[in-house]
Amino acid sequence: HDRDDALDYSIWLTARELRDAWLPAVLAGTFDDGGKISRLAFAIEAADAHEAMPQFAVRWQQQPPPAAERAAALRCIARLGNADQLRIVFDVAVNPGTSAADATALLEHMLEGHRRRRTVPAGDISAIAGLVGSADGPLATRAIEAVAAWQLAAAAESLVAAANDAGRSLDLRRTAITALGSMPGDAPRTGLVALAKAEGDDAVRAAAIAALVPQSLDIAAAHAVPFLKTTADTAARDAVFRSFLLSKDGAAALAKAIDQAAVALAAEAVRAGMQAISSAGRAEPALAKALEAAGAHSGATPAPASPHAMNDAQLDAFVELVRTKGDRSRGEAIYKRESLKCVSCHRIGDDGGRVGPNLAAIGASSQLDYIIDSLVQPAKNVKEGYNTLVVVTDDGQVVTGIQVSRSDEELVLRDATGKEVKVSTADIDEETSGTSLMPAGLVDPLSREELADLVRYLSELGR
Repeated sequence: HDRDDALDYSIWLTARELRDAWLPAVLAGTFDDGGKISRLAFAIEAADAHEAMPQFAVRWQQQPPPAAERAAALRCIARLGNADQLRIVFDVAVNPGTSAADATALLEHMLEGHRRRRTVPAGDISAIAGLVGSADGPLATRAIEAVAAWQLAAAAESLVAAANDAGRSLDLRRTAITALGSMPGDAPRTGLVALAKAEGDDAVRAAAIAALVPQSLDIAAAHAVPFLKTTADTAARDAVFRSFLLSKDGAAALAKAIDQAAVALAAEAVRAGMQAISSAGRAEPALAKALEAAGAHSGATPAPASPHAMNDAQLDAFVELVRTKGDRSRGEAIYKRESLKCVSCHRIGDDGGRVGPNLAAIGASSQLDYIIDSLVQPAKNVKEGYNTLVVVTDDGQVVTGIQVSRSDEELVLRDATGKEVKVSTADIDEETSGTSLMPAGLVDPLSREELADLVRYLSELGR
């Protein structure tokens, strides 16, 4: 029959709830799939029936399925199989006769299985290094991720080559750099240090510094300080600050390096660091103090806690300014400024990011004073469902975000960049409530009139 999402869900739920009715026949080898192994694969995946995988692998080996059935069967083995069974999928993925698209999909399924169960194909898996240099970008990217997940130290040179290849996309180079940061040994660290010191692309240097954080906080911080002093790339600078705040002891290490260097940082860099601390969801007083001192060394005048902070009388006057002189058109242009990050975090209708609430109807549902407070003091009024969780894992990594989903096996958070981060519940060491992912101080650089224009624009959305 024709399929749609509702029917697929019905079949998935049926297979899952009635597993006791069909699974014994599969385990006994008497189940008749009518030559359609994809149907059996669907049921096994729906029921998460790991115990069926030995019989399923035997079925594959005794009667290899036709081409139309292979993809579903391989996906099932990749996601649920043990090390020996994964070898079947691995051999197909690295076979030169397998298309790049099919090999990419198989690696994705094996990586998903690894995230859930830490499984690695049995035997010699060094052939995966050959796919790192593939001309097909998605395939090379998945191969790099597999090398990192499976901790294949023999492929370190391939990762270094990909990270240094200016002919590859920036995203692929960043993936290779991140992979190096997760690999043990001297070769990955040496490669990262060279990239962190290399002149040229600041985005690459920032990625290398970030990747050094899990390798050695002291080495990463020593390279971060001169980078933060000289870079003009705001995104790269933000990435460096964020990388230290993603490590349990990272903020302290960066603060120490800034203090020891007695470095002078521009006001923009200090402000970016303060905003990174704010969006991390926890206080980092040592880093905040070090940044303030670095700003003082440069002669920058310390900014007030909030130049737009208002008492009740000032708020009433500002509301009147918004109503009488605020301009919607100018406010829309301000909203779209890259420096404010509004578009990257919020949607208006279907356009924009998904980190914060949809603003399509904020003007119809919120008073002016609420909108003003939300801009000036983001942590004061956090919409229900957008409070953050701060999670520290067993290996000292910190993940802050809005909960997307939670199961017995996995917690999924959406971080400040909009990326969904999956954390195994078994790896969670600490978990605390945070506040808002919107950093304090984003609207500080705006003049009073610009803020009024922005509020006027938001106040008319949905009206």
